[in-house]
Amino acid sequence: STNMATFQYFMVYAFTLTTIRTILVWHGALNLGEYVWVTMDIGIGMIMIWTMTLSKPTGELCHYRPTATLLGPRTLSAIAFPYITAIITLFVGFGLLWTK
Repeated sequence: STNMATFQYFMVYAFTLTTIRTILVWHGALNLGEYVWVTMDIGIGMIMIWTMTLSKPTGELCHYRPTATLLGPRTLSAIAFPYITAIITLFVGFGLLWTK
């Protein structure tokens, strides 16, 4: 379960970061600064995964089994939903900035 959560986190992180970076380059030849990359890689990437590996099992199990497939529908939806939400949020933010 912890390995699947770590996999899902990195997949969302990779897809979202790549898409946002591509949109920034395409729109205005923009790039994020060095300290932004260091903060995301060390501050978010390493610390988030470290805290995820420290998680303990709950005392009571849920009524369904955790997924065991990397490309199952539950895993893919757990990756797609935050990715789509992040992209929608990015475009809403751009829209709010462009209308001012």
